[in-house]
Amino acid sequence: MSTNFAVMAGCRCWLKVHALCHGKCCSRVTLNIVLNVALNVAPNVMPNVNPEEETQNWIKTLYLHNDLTKTIKMKKIISMAAIAAATMTVLSCAQAPDLSGEWKVVTINGVEIEASETEDEVAPFINFDTESGRIHGNTGINLINGTYELSGNDLTFGTLATTMMAGPEPKAQTEQEFLSAIDEVKSAKVKAGVLTLYDADGNVLMTLAK
Repeated sequence: MSTNFAVMAGCRCWLKVHALCHGKCCSRVTLNIVLNVALNVAPNVMPNVNPEEETQNWIKTLYLHNDLTKTIKMKKIISMAAIAAATMTVLSCAQAPDLSGEWKVVTINGVEIEASETEDEVAPFINFDTESGRIHGNTGINLINGTYELSGNDLTFGTLATTMMAGPEPKAQTEQEFLSAIDEVKSAKVKAGVLTLYDADGNVLMTLAK
């Protein structure tokens, strides 16, 4: 009886160790072999223990363990995919817009700017030199020069140097609004060929186009 008990205990331990330590699915053939050994070696020698029920319980435990393992692995995969997608979204949002070249002012504080150009008049514009981090442009009356800093979508302008020419009142008003807007810029986005400049609260200060 002690030998049979040892064999039965060995079968039980084998199933338990395989289920809890390896965490891998046994083949049904392997499980059936263990079940048959347990049933054939210890029939009617352990009245208080049903070897078939005992072995089947460990088989169920093994499959439940493996189902749980698969579920955990699937959740980890889904979580990693979500993190990767979120990371790509953040990186996409943080990518610095391409400001290079000349941008003509279209609106300031939501008001459309007249873009007529003649030998005596120049429409307001900003030209970004991305290599030097400098800008030059025109307010519609005076020339401007200065620096800017761009980090992701965050954009700020340094103190601008301007010429001191006078101009008619409508253009003078536009110039003041232009310079005031430039001073408040905190971020920028480029979409569909339009450069939009925003203040610290996300309000649109100016739109420009090439």
